[in-house]
Amino acid sequence: EKAKQSRQRREDKRVAAKDYLREYYARRDGVVAKKRELNKQHEERLQEQIEYNLSNGPVWDRITNLIDVKAAALRKQDTSRMRSVLLHVKNETPEHLARYNPHGVCAGASSSSSSSFKGASELF
Repeated sequence: EKAKQSRQRREDKRVAAKDYLREYYARRDGVVAKKRELNKQHEERLQEQIEYNLSNGPVWDRITNLIDVKAAALRKQDTSRMRSVLLHVKNETPEHLARYNPHGVCAGASSSSSSSFKGASELF
């Protein structure tokens, strides 16, 4: 009689464990699906923002829009020097870069050149 009760208790625990696992994985699949959808939406918004930033405004404004100009304490690498250089160039653009327009042609480049890199030598 005791053995029969013991087997019945074990079987009840197994059934309860299977039910719990089934519910757990159902909840987990729901959470994963929601997270996947949120990540997809975030990625689409980020891609739109990047495309907008790359197509509008002066060169250095577009570049600095793509970086985080606020201090990021959570990053493992120190990017403060790069941020400061980009902000400096944005605010005080050197003459050889100020002549460059976003269409890939320098202000001083001649229009008769057949090269696709018109005025590239004037950039640097």
